[in-house]
Amino acid sequence: MLPPLPLRSLAAIALVCLLTSCASHHATYRISKPATDELPFAGERILLIDRHWTHYQDEADRTLVGSFIVKNTPLIKQLHKRHSRSQEQSIRTALASLLSVSLAIDFVTIFEEFGKYEVMLMTSPPAISKPENTAFGELPPPLAASEVGALAAQHSADILLALESVEVVVGEHEEKRIVEEKSKNDEVKKKTYYDGWLRLTCTVVFRVYDPLSGLWVDFKTTSSQSKEEWSDYGSSISSRRIAAMRDALLERSLETAINDFARSLTPHTISVSRKILVDSSSRHKEQLEEAAERFASSAYWKDAVEIWQSLLPLEQPGFLKAKILYNLSLAAEREQDLDQALILAEKAVAESDQGIIRRNRDRLARRVDEQLLFESQIPPGQEF
Repeated sequence: MLPPLPLRSLAAIALVCLLTSCASHHATYRISKPATDELPFAGERILLIDRHWTHYQDEADRTLVGSFIVKNTPLIKQLHKRHSRSQEQSIRTALASLLSVSLAIDFVTIFEEFGKYEVMLMTSPPAISKPENTAFGELPPPLAASEVGALAAQHSADILLALESVEVVVGEHEEKRIVEEKSKNDEVKKKTYYDGWLRLTCTVVFRVYDPLSGLWVDFKTTSSQSKEEWSDYGSSISSRRIAAMRDALLERSLETAINDFARSLTPHTISVSRKILVDSSSRHKEQLEEAAERFASSAYWKDAVEIWQSLLPLEQPGFLKAKILYNLSLAAEREQDLDQALILAEKAVAESDQGIIRRNRDRLARRVDEQLLFESQIPPGQEF
């Protein structure tokens, strides 16, 4: 049990509540999630290989040569000159480096969490046929059954999982904006701004091969779109800054795509952030603020439960009581007691059917069903 906060801290909390109507608090913890897809072939040992061909495409004209949308600016020739095939090569180089880390860490680690599958990453280039340069949106020919069988036998694998293709779509927009501003002497001055955005979408395509039958099935996942915006005064964005921004978006999109695919195939856990409700209009706002601070802590979050439980019978019916019940439902979820979490969330809705209270009840109802599926997927003897 964490010792009581000193009076000076409580006074500071009260002052913060008064000035900010209580700051927003969030708690981060892990929850379980079931697999949403099933591998089409039986087995427990997966051999993961990378034989991908990178497809790069510009969003504007959908060719291999960079061509960017530019409006209301005389810099179109300069932009076309600086964004050429060099961007395609830069993306290929960056992907080669990012994939080696993402497959070894992001992908394999997710499967290790509950042990439904044992995944072995083939770190050295496999002695198999390499795909030719195919058109955008086309997949390379599948591996021959003899190649699949030989690789599986060499590594004692039941299933072969091959990264076949990586598709990257990049789009850029930049336009000049002139703003008239008055100086202290009422002189009108024109200022030029360059507003723009860079958008990148990454799609990874895997094939699953069965060594026994030689059959294969395509699995495809697309990352959520990543985008960066800018508004610069005086000059257009530099090529170096564009390149750095593009590499950051590529890393983010690729990691999302790889993680989403891996998590779709195996039970796993994820970190979530939940909002803690505190109301400055409550007579117990100082205690509620203290509870929120403790629940946001990874070490003392259970102390918040005692505070909320003691305040529950003292709080006014309606939205204020609903907030405490909502917070207690989060604590039950954090404790992995989803049945109790849903009961508390239902009681909160009975007090107040406002947005976040109702959405929390609906979310927990879905989580109860997900938990049943999760428990049916993890191997016997393993618990979360």
